[in-house]
Amino acid sequence: GGVDALVAGVRLALDQLAPTFKSEHDAKRALLSMAMEEPMYGAQLFDVEQKAQPRNVWLSVSRAGIAVHAPYVREPLLAVKYGDVFNWATRPTSFTVSYGNLIRPQKLFCIGTRMQIRALRLLFTFYSGHAGQ
Repeated sequence: GGVDALVAGVRLALDQLAPTFKSEHDAKRALLSMAMEEPMYGAQLFDVEQKAQPRNVWLSVSRAGIAVHAPYVREPLLAVKYGDVFNWATRPTSFTVSYGNLIRPQKLFCIGTRMQIRALRLLFTFYSGHAGQ
Protein backbone atom coordinates (compact mmCIF):
# COMPACT_ATOMS: atom_id res chain seq x y z
CA GLY A 1 0.00 0.00 0.00
CA GLY A 2 0.90 3.68 0.04
CA VAL A 3 2.33 3.83 3.57
CA ASP A 4 4.46 0.72 3.02
CA ALA A 5 5.84 2.23 -0.18
CA LEU A 6 6.63 5.46 1.65
CA VAL A 7 8.47 3.64 4.45
CA ALA A 8 10.36 1.53 1.90
CA GLY A 9 11.35 4.70 0.03
CA VAL A 10 12.69 6.31 3.20
CA ARG A 11 14.66 3.17 4.10
CA LEU A 12 16.12 2.99 0.59
CA ALA A 13 17.12 6.67 0.69
CA LEU A 14 18.74 6.20 4.10
CA ASP A 15 20.62 3.11 2.89
CA GLN A 16 21.88 5.05 -0.13
CA LEU A 17 22.91 8.06 1.95
CA ALA A 18 24.58 6.15 4.81
CA PRO A 19 27.83 5.18 3.00
CA THR A 20 28.48 8.81 2.01
CA PHE A 21 28.48 10.03 5.62
CA LYS A 22 30.75 9.44 8.59
CA SER A 23 27.92 8.09 10.71
CA GLU A 24 24.34 6.91 10.51
CA HIS A 25 23.41 9.97 12.58
CA ASP A 26 24.83 12.28 9.87
CA ALA A 27 22.89 10.35 7.20
CA LYS A 28 19.64 10.70 9.20
CA ARG A 29 20.29 14.41 9.63
CA ALA A 30 20.82 14.82 5.86
CA LEU A 31 17.63 12.88 5.12
CA LEU A 32 15.64 15.02 7.56
CA SER A 33 17.09 18.16 5.99
CA MET A 34 15.92 16.95 2.57
CA ALA A 35 12.47 16.12 3.96
CA MET A 36 12.11 19.62 5.38
CA GLU A 37 12.38 21.00 1.83
CA GLU A 38 9.33 19.02 0.71
CA PRO A 39 6.08 21.01 0.29
CA MET A 40 4.10 18.66 2.54
CA TYR A 41 6.63 18.75 5.39
CA GLY A 42 4.83 19.78 8.57
CA ALA A 43 1.43 19.80 6.89
CA GLN A 44 -1.65 18.57 8.68
CA LEU A 45 -3.56 16.14 6.48
CA PHE A 46 -7.32 15.73 6.54
CA ASP A 47 -9.11 12.88 4.79
CA VAL A 48 -12.13 14.70 3.33
CA GLU A 49 -14.60 14.56 0.46
CA GLN A 50 -14.99 17.20 -2.22
CA LYS A 51 -17.66 17.73 -4.88
CA ALA A 52 -15.10 17.54 -7.70
CA GLN A 53 -13.31 14.41 -8.82
CA PRO A 54 -11.64 12.64 -7.22
CA ARG A 55 -14.16 12.72 -4.38
CA ASN A 56 -11.99 11.31 -1.59
CA VAL A 57 -8.90 13.46 -1.13
CA TRP A 58 -6.40 14.62 1.43
CA LEU A 59 -6.55 18.31 2.26
CA SER A 60 -3.20 19.53 3.55
CA VAL A 61 -2.87 22.70 5.59
CA SER A 62 0.61 24.11 6.17
CA ARG A 63 2.50 27.36 6.39
CA ALA A 64 2.67 27.37 2.56
CA GLY A 65 -1.11 27.26 2.09
CA ILE A 66 -3.71 24.60 1.46
CA ALA A 67 -3.49 21.81 -1.07
CA VAL A 68 -5.65 18.98 -2.33
CA HIS A 69 -3.94 15.63 -2.84
CA ALA A 70 -5.08 12.29 -4.15
CA PRO A 71 -4.38 9.94 -1.21
CA TYR A 72 -0.72 8.81 -1.05
CA VAL A 73 0.26 11.13 -3.92
CA ARG A 74 2.98 13.68 -3.24
CA GLU A 75 2.15 16.21 -5.95
CA PRO A 76 -1.01 18.23 -5.26
CA LEU A 77 -3.99 18.32 -7.55
CA LEU A 78 -4.52 21.90 -6.39
CA ALA A 79 -2.42 24.27 -4.27
CA VAL A 80 -3.64 27.64 -2.98
CA LYS A 81 -1.48 30.17 -1.13
CA TYR A 82 -3.11 32.16 1.65
CA GLY A 83 -2.55 35.41 -0.24
CA ASP A 84 -4.78 34.12 -3.06
CA VAL A 85 -7.69 33.39 -0.69
CA PHE A 86 -10.23 36.20 -0.43
CA ASN A 87 -12.99 34.42 1.45
CA TRP A 88 -13.45 31.26 3.46
CA ALA A 89 -16.14 29.82 5.65
CA THR A 90 -16.95 26.78 7.71
CA ARG A 91 -20.15 25.04 8.64
CA PRO A 92 -20.27 22.21 11.16
CA THR A 93 -19.26 19.60 8.55
CA SER A 94 -17.95 21.63 5.60
CA PHE A 95 -15.10 23.96 4.65
CA THR A 96 -15.24 26.38 1.68
CA VAL A 97 -12.42 28.50 0.29
CA SER A 98 -12.85 31.13 -2.46
CA TYR A 99 -9.63 32.07 -4.20
CA GLY A 100 -8.16 33.56 -7.34
CA ASN A 101 -9.96 36.23 -9.34
CA LEU A 102 -12.68 38.21 -7.54
CA ILE A 103 -14.78 38.45 -10.71
CA ARG A 104 -14.56 34.74 -11.52
CA PRO A 105 -13.71 33.12 -8.20
CA GLN A 106 -12.75 29.51 -7.87
CA LYS A 107 -14.06 27.53 -4.92
CA LEU A 108 -12.87 24.56 -2.97
CA PHE A 109 -15.63 22.83 -1.03
CA CYS A 110 -14.78 19.96 1.33
CA ILE A 111 -16.92 17.82 3.60
CA GLY A 112 -15.50 16.34 6.79
CA THR A 113 -16.34 15.45 10.35
CA ARG A 114 -17.13 18.11 12.91
CA MET A 115 -13.76 17.53 14.57
CA GLN A 116 -11.89 17.84 11.25
CA ILE A 117 -13.68 21.07 10.35
CA ARG A 118 -12.93 22.54 13.80
CA ALA A 119 -9.25 21.67 13.39
CA LEU A 120 -9.22 23.06 9.83
CA ARG A 121 -10.77 26.31 11.03
CA LEU A 122 -8.15 26.71 13.77
CA LEU A 123 -5.22 25.89 11.50
CA PHE A 124 -6.49 28.04 8.64
CA THR A 125 -7.05 30.98 10.99
CA PHE A 126 -3.55 30.61 12.43
CA TYR A 127 -1.68 30.16 9.14
CA SER A 128 -3.62 32.75 7.14
CA GLY A 129 -2.98 35.29 9.91
CA HIS A 130 0.77 34.60 9.66
CA ALA A 131 1.03 34.44 5.85
CA GLY A 132 4.07 36.23 4.54
CA GLN A 133 5.78 36.46 7.92
